Amino acid sequence: MVALNDLHRRLHSRDNKGLIEREKSPDDYDTEKITRNPREDVLEENSLDPSPKPVESVSDLNQPVNKPVVPSDEKKTEIGNPLTDLEDSSGKGGFRDYFSKNRDRFKTIGSVVAALVIIIGGAVAYIKYKQTAFNQENVLVQIQGSNEIVSGGELACQLVITNKNRVDLKNIVLKLDYPSELIPEKKSFMEKVSLEDFYIQVGSLGASESKNYELKFNVYSPFGGQIYLKTETSYQPSGFSTQFTKIDNHSFDIQGSEISFSLVTQQEASSGELLKFIGVLTNNTVKNYDNLILEMNYPDGFSFASSELEKIGNSQARFKIPTLNAGQKMEVSLLGSFSGQTDSIKNITGTIGFLGENDNFSKIVSSEESVKLVPSKVLITQEVVSGLAGDGLITEAGSVLKYVINFKNNSSSPLLDLILKEELDGDLIDTSSIKLPAGYYDEANKEIVWKASEVPALKVLNPGEGGSVEFQYKVRPDFVPGGDSSNQTLSTRAKISSLNINSALLNNKEISSETKNVRLKTKLDLI
Repeated sequence: MVALNDLHRRLHSRDNKGLIEREKSPDDYDTEKITRNPREDVLEENSLDPSPKPVESVSDLNQPVNKPVVPSDEKKTEIGNPLTDLEDSSGKGGFRDYFSKNRDRFKTIGSVVAALVIIIGGAVAYIKYKQTAFNQENVLVQIQGSNEIVSGGELACQLVITNKNRVDLKNIVLKLDYPSELIPEKKSFMEKVSLEDFYIQVGSLGASESKNYELKFNVYSPFGGQIYLKTETSYQPSGFSTQFTKIDNHSFDIQGSEISFSLVTQQEASSGELLKFIGVLTNNTVKNYDNLILEMNYPDGFSFASSELEKIGNSQARFKIPTLNAGQKMEVSLLGSFSGQTDSIKNITGTIGFLGENDNFSKIVSSEESVKLVPSKVLITQEVVSGLAGDGLITEAGSVLKYVINFKNNSSSPLLDLILKEELDGDLIDTSSIKLPAGYYDEANKEIVWKASEVPALKVLNPGEGGSVEFQYKVRPDFVPGGDSSNQTLSTRAKISSLNINSALLNNKEISSETKNVRLKTKLDLI
């Protein structure tokens, strides 16, 4: 039994090939019949017949087994590894032969791949080129000029537009905005020139190309100021359908002025006190000026009295300056007064300049002065007590207007030999109808005058004391307006003066009341 099991184990072991060969009959080695592995036949035979074949001796199991020889003309039909199959008998050159046989196919595939790489690379390069070929920052608009600009002089500068892009620019239109302080010298390339701007048709600019335009402006801006120029440039880059706009701001500092000007007066004044304002002009150039204008900017509560300068039209704010020669220094003056609350500050400004087109005032230099209102030594007021029609200062033709003027010494010392005056202004006043209990009417100066010889209170006015005077006149019933030049307002202003009134005017120390304006009733007022 043990021997039988041992034999079975040997038959199924890895080293049983020789044993199986010996158990086969010689006929099994016929070449025409050998189609299967002998080992497979043995295993199949054993599987069909579980009983082991008798073995002559155990030593026979150890004999070598002769393998069947396959004829040389038999070919394998089994499919193996393509790369292995390509190898020749020496194991070399098989893939080379395969490539050689399929050379045209490989060339076609390579050409397609290369073409795709070139197309994709070209598209990427084009996109990159287009993205970097144009940038708005590479469109430059510059205004180049001297920094030493003086008011009353000339600003000469160059307007330079530069295209630093790799693409051309077309349909370029440049608009330049400038302030009223500048008056441009008109050039042939300027279009639609107005008081504020003009246009330049630039046209086209090639890559890295520039165009220059010579500009000149007359400068009328106060010293220390700053003037601004604004450029707005529209254009279309080549290859783009979009119209672009670029805005730039340019500034210039005013370093000086061809005309120097300063306005001076006293720093404190009482309400109604007559002040003298002195303007000092100096011509800093070698040329003469014969068209200078002084323009005054008055605060609320200011009353203009007079000026040695010639008025421009009916304005009490613009005056013609006499010819100012090269290097000359000149003083001009005007009189006026402020009314308002004590301790308030009143600012008054004088400006020297020119009148341009459409009476546009071009400034050269300005000066400002401040005056503080202090308690007045003499309080003076006037009031219309009769002759008004309804509410407000409105009257009718033919009415008789009656006025009362009150004055009082608010100082701590007596005022001596006072002179009281009432200015009358207006074409509506019938001067022949003026009635005065005291005083007289000065027709040459159009004013009523009261002196100490006629009004005792004016001889000596002690601290805290006061007095009053009155007068009346008739509004002309036959008045016919004579156009814009006729004055249809009745204006009055009271003034009091004394040698010991503290004032800057020395020999003409006056304190004035507010101006009283009475209007003639119109059809509009009757509605």
